Amino acid sequence: MLENPNSNVQKSKSLFFGNWSLFFGVSFGIWNLAFGILTSCLARKEQPGLPAVVAFVNGQSIKEDELLFRIDLERAKYDEEIFAKPERFERLKKEILDRMIENRVLIDWGEKNGIVLTTEETAHGLEDLKKGYTGQEFEWMLEEKNIPVTRWRAMAEETLWVQKILKETLYPAVKVDKSDIQAYYNGHPDEFREEEKVRVRQIATDTEERARELSARLKQGENFAKLAMMHSISPDRSKGGDLGFFARGTYPKEFDDACFSLNIGEISPIVKSPYGFHLFKLIDRKPAGIRNLTEVFSQIESRLLQLRLGERYKAWKEDILAQSQIQIVEDALEKIKP
Repeated sequence: MLENPNSNVQKSKSLFFGNWSLFFGVSFGIWNLAFGILTSCLARKEQPGLPAVVAFVNGQSIKEDELLFRIDLERAKYDEEIFAKPERFERLKKEILDRMIENRVLIDWGEKNGIVLTTEETAHGLEDLKKGYTGQEFEWMLEEKNIPVTRWRAMAEETLWVQKILKETLYPAVKVDKSDIQAYYNGHPDEFREEEKVRVRQIATDTEERARELSARLKQGENFAKLAMMHSISPDRSKGGDLGFFARGTYPKEFDDACFSLNIGEISPIVKSPYGFHLFKLIDRKPAGIRNLTEVFSQIESRLLQLRLGERYKAWKEDILAQSQIQIVEDALEKIKP
């Protein structure tokens, strides 16, 4: 372990599986609000060979194959044990269908109220979702994940449309001013309390002999960052061994014992860990304390906006749902198993 493993995120998973907002919801965590599902049975005979219908939303159908596809997408986010436990699978299935219904209701409302996506907005939105990919990488990634381009586009357009509806309907009515932010900061000091942090560079080697050689060169005045770039086996060598600021417990205990005892500019003796042999140089130190308001202003503003948007959205959504005709085809839904 030479860098914090939690910092690595697979690009494809972050686009498709790591975030509800891509396929089912919007930013600010709105789709995490509880959705009270409206259920009623609809007796219906399906024509042979056609996908079963699992729900009707204002006269539009949600088909079994659409729901199954989104359930399959979720498999990448969860341990397979979830799909082996009927009660957990049923809960997940219900949550996914709830979000599909909710999106349909909102889009239907938006269409009736003249809020639609233009061709230009759709094109720009789709390009934004593909950022980070070049050339045919995006298409290759979809193929690797067995995601048809048409299904991805449909889900992406759904998300973009819902985002536009919320942006034009809810966002302008929600405000957070400086006095709100100051009041929150004063009332929640523990949220902004930070532990002591240090910033260090490291050189990592696979043998103690190699570490001794590099330690001797450092004592002769050679540049630590340059030696890290040339000789360290850690991926952070590209940054001159810079690990950035970290608190106790971020890395193995051996790191903490060495790094937190150094003075700024001081180089540690050779440190052995389960991952090799290390040399550390302390670059900077931040004492424990409460972060000032300037540092956390944007963080508090975002949090208050989330809370207020969530409250306003919940009431607004419930009103729209009450005006909608939603029917769940329980028989068809029951047949969908792990």
